Amino acid sequence: MNKYILLSTCMAVLFLNGCNNDKKSDSDLSTLLDWQLPSTQLPIGEKNLYENRQKIDLVQGVEQYRIIRGYASLQDGFEAEIGFAKDEQEFLKFEAAIQKLGYSAKKVIPPNNSQAGKNMGYWVRVDSRFSSANQADDIVNLFKKERFVQAKTRYTAEDGLNTSGPWVINILAVRPSFTGQLKSALATDIIPGKETTTSLSKRLGAFAAINAGFFVVNETMGTPGDLAGLAVVKGKIVSEGVEGRPAMFFETKNGKHASHLETNISTLLTITTAQGQSRRIDGLNRTPGKNFNCGNPFDIETSFALHDVVCTDPNEMIIFTEDFGTKTDSGAGVEVLLNEKGIVQQINQTRGMNLAQGNITLQATGASVDWVLKNIQIGQVLKFDSRLINQDTQKDIPITETTYAVNGGPTLLINGTFPEGKQIIREGWGYESLIGVPSHYNNANRSYFINDWYLRRNPHAIVGKTQDGTLLFVTVDGRAPRYSAGLSVPETAQLMKYLGAVDAMKLDGGGSTMMTINGIPQNLPSDKTGEREDGDAILLFK
Repeated sequence: MNKYILLSTCMAVLFLNGCNNDKKSDSDLSTLLDWQLPSTQLPIGEKNLYENRQKIDLVQGVEQYRIIRGYASLQDGFEAEIGFAKDEQEFLKFEAAIQKLGYSAKKVIPPNNSQAGKNMGYWVRVDSRFSSANQADDIVNLFKKERFVQAKTRYTAEDGLNTSGPWVINILAVRPSFTGQLKSALATDIIPGKETTTSLSKRLGAFAAINAGFFVVNETMGTPGDLAGLAVVKGKIVSEGVEGRPAMFFETKNGKHASHLETNISTLLTITTAQGQSRRIDGLNRTPGKNFNCGNPFDIETSFALHDVVCTDPNEMIIFTEDFGTKTDSGAGVEVLLNEKGIVQQINQTRGMNLAQGNITLQATGASVDWVLKNIQIGQVLKFDSRLINQDTQKDIPITETTYAVNGGPTLLINGTFPEGKQIIREGWGYESLIGVPSHYNNANRSYFINDWYLRRNPHAIVGKTQDGTLLFVTVDGRAPRYSAGLSVPETAQLMKYLGAVDAMKLDGGGSTMMTINGIPQNLPSDKTGEREDGDAILLFK
């Protein structure tokens, strides 16, 4: 284990501030009091814990801070968790099975948080605590042989309850005075494929980088590497947003950086024929029929966002651009090839085409095939339009050639306040059943997921913006017993408020969490295989 990994910084910068006319621009904010790291202790864990703080000036206007807080208490240890009970009746079943194997059972009640809705259930564990993970592993393996597939070893400091830590936190502060470039970039430079943040930053020559949005991990979820939410690169929408979720926008104007947080985003994609027939497009640069994190109005299961769930729609129309690479997905359906002028060159009775630079294709599946064959002919000119709309403000989100955006969530702060519970649920992080969602995503399973993902402590990557326009990129190591306990999602919001963020959003976290400085990782990867390959990253250039 790399002890207190080299202090570099990582950060690619995003921002939050909302693009309403009543909000101050970054240039206006520069006249306010400059941001400073608060001198008071972090509001995490027990009070009056030891903190070690270091600061490194990277380039003009960019600093890295590294905070190590707390210590590994002997009161924390490893426990064998057997499953999750949604109510007392389920707990009694677990208890009987645990007693049958000669052990006592106990409940561990997750910390209550009203934002995610009513807390349903509790973790069920063997009532023994060990100093070694191997001791708990032996019990876990015994229960797995008895077909308790959810059995796992837990470290108690990660339960989200009161503890002494420790925590390892990296903060990259990017002030309005920074004159370099801030961009996001796709892994491998195209949608398909994944790449570590360290590799991406080295390949493109960035001096700092941080992992960005959620993405498709494997083919069962869709196109591996596809962003599971909005992505804008050089002013182009390359991945549609998940309905109702936030994104961070940033751009450079006349050498100055502007950034803002947008919430409740809708992506409106349409294609119109020369005869005036229009049709809504379901998505961009992804496998038709699979929508990771849901949030599409025509998905079968639900029109709401639902984190880490694949929703389906057999009747989709998907646009592929050069950002997908040189060849589109193959399969049943039809595909239309358009040149750089929007003129239809070819219509194939199956999917899968070569894609030259400047060209786009339109794929249709299921019932959408009939619309394509009825309304589109070779030689016809088609017009493709795209809009981003903030449903909270009912305003279009402007995009220029210098605009970049990355997806994330949940929203942590809006204008200095914590979001209401209904917003967190809308963004896909709620306990309650959503209309149209199949039962295997509801109740115990959904509660188990939210308790683990939202209320237990995990590694995190976060972005925030302060009142003076300083961008804060933050990583918190986790799933590293006795090194760093991680944070719950509510704790990440408290951390960003403490740091002075006005707006903040969580980026992809867990094993994706990574900040690099000059190509050197600043985090301890939580995946056993090392640094995870991600879908995109945020980059800083001198």
